[in-house]
Amino acid sequence: MTEQLSGGCDCGSVRFRLNGPVKMAVNCHCNTCRRRNGAAYSTYCVVAQDDLEILQGRESIATYDVDGRGQKYFCSKCGSPLYNANHRYPGVYLLFYGSLAPTTTAPAINVYCESKLPWVDNIAGIKSFEQATVR
Repeated sequence: MTEQLSGGCDCGSVRFRLNGPVKMAVNCHCNTCRRRNGAAYSTYCVVAQDDLEILQGRESIATYDVDGRGQKYFCSKCGSPLYNANHRYPGVYLLFYGSLAPTTTAPAINVYCESKLPWVDNIAGIKSFEQATVR
């Protein structure tokens, strides 16, 4: 059975669900993703555009044109990134993992590894805590 994915933004204005399978799940290490998403890499579920159903808050979804190569969709109220469209991959959206309700769908590949940060491969080996500790 395929997992039913759903999600939305942090403030709850936007909610969506996926009405079809995930085509693939990826970690993208390109410099553009790092810069635009403020993270060491971005994790996405690749889905058919026709399978993404906006349940509420369509009017709260804003877009940012990414150098004529695609669009970044985000909540205009809280700024949460939701999904991207990339002209190199027509007909699909790249759903940000952070916009999804907890999922068991795990990334299967890493892309643009030529720009991967050197410490990312060793992340499992660093000291880890169940919750944040600030001292």
